[in-house]
Amino acid sequence: MTPTSRDAPETSKTKTLSDAISLLHSLAPEINEITGLPVVLPLDKMGVLKTKRQQAGVLYVGPADETNESTIKLGRIFDLVAQRFRVEGFIKEESRPSVLHCTLINASHRKPRRIPRTFSSREIFDRATVAAASPGPSVPRLPSDLTSTTHLKPEASVQQEREVRVDFGAWAVFEIQLCVMGSHGPENEYVSCASIPLEAN
Repeated sequence: MTPTSRDAPETSKTKTLSDAISLLHSLAPEINEITGLPVVLPLDKMGVLKTKRQQAGVLYVGPADETNESTIKLGRIFDLVAQRFRVEGFIKEESRPSVLHCTLINASHRKPRRIPRTFSSREIFDRATVAAASPGPSVPRLPSDLTSTTHLKPEASVQQEREVRVDFGAWAVFEIQLCVMGSHGPENEYVSCASIPLEAN
């Protein structure tokens, strides 16, 4: 039996950048319901992603306190955007916990990209610990209670291998953006295709 056009499965419409921008803009009312106050994010934790045997692919800074009101609000916004983009077919990969962060190093973008690139996260954290003990106002500071893991429980010690406390100040977040991954703007930033301002109600 030959299937009719009614029986044949529909081919999914190819998603375009314009579709993504329209979807992002459609979320503005819901996003602005979440904010409700100026969003200020402290960058007081340095961590790594894509880790393997004290090697890492990404070095980042972000907020250490996940219970901070601004951190919670941004997390809700990111979850909302990710969920809607997944429902609409823009995101195909499995859902995973979001990490609110500002990337300092992404070794995966080093060339040639066919060769896996990593760096020693342990060496960076050790150097940060030494730098914190040295005088100088320009050096990111690590609290003294986080410069050693000898007093930590085993599970806390493992976590300590992946992050340390630093002080890169607190920064206001004015908007969320839809960017081109791997792109480079005038200041080596990702190129933004669209944005939504975060309004303080």
